[in-house]
Amino acid sequence: MRVSEKNNLNLMLIEDNKDFSDLLLLSFENANTNYNIDVVATGEEALEVLKRKDKEYDIIITDYLLPGLDGVEFLQHLEKEGLDIPTIVLTGQGSEKIAVQALKQGAADYIVKDVSAFQILPTVLDRVYQRWKMEKRNLELQAKIYQQNQELAETNRNLMLYSKELIKAEKMASLLFFVRGISHELNNPLAGIVGFSELLLNKVSPDDPVRDDLEEIRSCAYRVKDIVAKLAKFCGREKQKARRIKVNEMIDDCLLYTSPSPRDS
Repeated sequence: MRVSEKNNLNLMLIEDNKDFSDLLLLSFENANTNYNIDVVATGEEALEVLKRKDKEYDIIITDYLLPGLDGVEFLQHLEKEGLDIPTIVLTGQGSEKIAVQALKQGAADYIVKDVSAFQILPTVLDRVYQRWKMEKRNLELQAKIYQQNQELAETNRNLMLYSKELIKAEKMASLLFFVRGISHELNNPLAGIVGFSELLLNKVSPDDPVRDDLEEIRSCAYRVKDIVAKLAKFCGREKQKARRIKVNEMIDDCLLYTSPSPRDS
């Protein structure tokens, strides 16, 4: 490997013709370009250097006609190895078909290998590298936008779920407020029913046929009073504490709310 030191960007030149590579290095020096140029003779050698990753290369120039791997095969190996480096292919006169094939394989550009190549190559390199950087930047921005859209969609989904839960909570709060009001309103007449049923029971004799009706009234009133008390407790604003419960008692309470009164049976 031969090296021409400049600065900034690392360029790999794959060229087995020493005279051509020397002239190319000289043209870059005369153009005062900002490339550190490494010269290798074959595609195989270039791949070995790239795989070792001793140096990160910004751009590659490869001749199409090389011993071993040709330029297009070299591009295929670059893709296989996952090496994303802009590559310019040097082709001979009248090799447009090869140039098109190289572009389809992923070449960033091609240049006909003649005397004009020494003059135009530095300009072409700059154009190719700047275009590649813009494409990479666009891909990064697209990936970032996609990620942000995914995050925004997730945030929207969470907001929708939160809104639904908030609506449920508001409905429950309204229901609890309504039940508390109803419980308060029911307690006053219930107290009167319980009180008057007790007074009437104290006034009738044990064998009075009306007594059974009064006891039924009192039993139903106490039953409703107990239900209202439990509803009021359920709707209470105090923080409920965890405690042990007896499942059988809870089942009995539920059955009590749904079972018919003794008179209905």
